[in-house]
Amino acid sequence: AHITPCEVRDPHMTILFRKAGYRPEGAEIKAVIHARNEYMKNNNLTSLTFKLSKWGKCSDLIHGKLADMCHHIREKLQSMHEDARKPHVAVRRKKFSTRPRIPKNEVETKSAQHDSEKAKSASLSQQYHTDGSDIRIMGNAVVLYLLDAHITPCE
Repeated sequence: AHITPCEVRDPHMTILFRKAGYRPEGAEIKAVIHARNEYMKNNNLTSLTFKLSKWGKCSDLIHGKLADMCHHIREKLQSMHEDARKPHVAVRRKKFSTRPRIPKNEVETKSAQHDSEKAKSASLSQQYHTDGSDIRIMGNAVVLYLLDAHITPCE
């Protein structure tokens, strides 16, 4: 399937995952928020900086303070986590995705290959920021939405 950059409308990092899922307003989400707050306070942070590097067809690995916070939470809450994948964010979607797509004009379509190459070469050069506050339950995961980071991997 064709991979097109910049189609993800809700970029997020999975902090915790387990097949049984999580209760939306239960003690588990409060434990995640507490661990996040503890990390931020102990490191004297008001925002989390991070960089991205290409990882597979659809995702980028997360590096920096955001990844460190994710590892901190996973270590503290090991019993609530069943996934060994590294902290990452989906930044590209397959063409047949059911998610709404950003419309493309003819120039963008012709330059998709060039944009992908440009994104690869820009790995770890762009620094992003998030305040780390948008933690939610999404399906079987506790995620941190990164909407405030304004991730644009093909610019």
